[in-house]
Amino acid sequence: KVSRSLKENVYKIMKAREKFCQQYQREATIEEISEITKITREEIVKELLDQVDAQITQSITWKSWDSAAMTIQALAPYVGTGNGSVSGDDVDTAVDKVLGLLATMQGSDGKFGTDSWNPNGNVWTLAQIMITMGCFDIAPITQDEDTVYDFIKNGNTVFDAAASFVDEKTGTVDAALMGYQPEQLLRGLTACIRTENSESGLFDLVDDV
Repeated sequence: KVSRSLKENVYKIMKAREKFCQQYQREATIEEISEITKITREEIVKELLDQVDAQITQSITWKSWDSAAMTIQALAPYVGTGNGSVSGDDVDTAVDKVLGLLATMQGSDGKFGTDSWNPNGNVWTLAQIMITMGCFDIAPITQDEDTVYDFIKNGNTVFDAAASFVDEKTGTVDAALMGYQPEQLLRGLTACIRTENSESGLFDLVDDV
């Protein structure tokens, strides 16, 4: 175990996440961050858990749920099990808090972040929530009595929200989507499609090997 102060670890983790996201346009897994920073998985899991409440607060302030959603993506492998001194219950509590928030903030039309400036919602928020749904095996269409997090509102799913950024008649895509990293939405669609089809997760392509 590398001996560093918590402050140094936080800085190194955040810089590693930032660099990785810029290079690959996705959130890094805990294993990837650990390899880059040489900080243990246990330390990274602890830091992510410590960040959850702050990221929820930031998401509420900005009315954009990306921050909270992205914070828990890397925690998916540790649900129910934890890591080292971090208990599975602690991970479950943090994940439940964020997923509950995301499901609650989905609009009645299935969209996220809809306002006068963004009638179709925030496409990047939608993309990150779809990726998060994939990480936690939440099917976007198939739901039953055991479904905990309801991401279908009035029959509208995240697929309906994503479709609003495409005009089939003109064959064009919303300018807001194309303005910044449109691959985020493709990644979100892939995550949800794989989950709906009961395939392995977005970051676990064992079914494709």
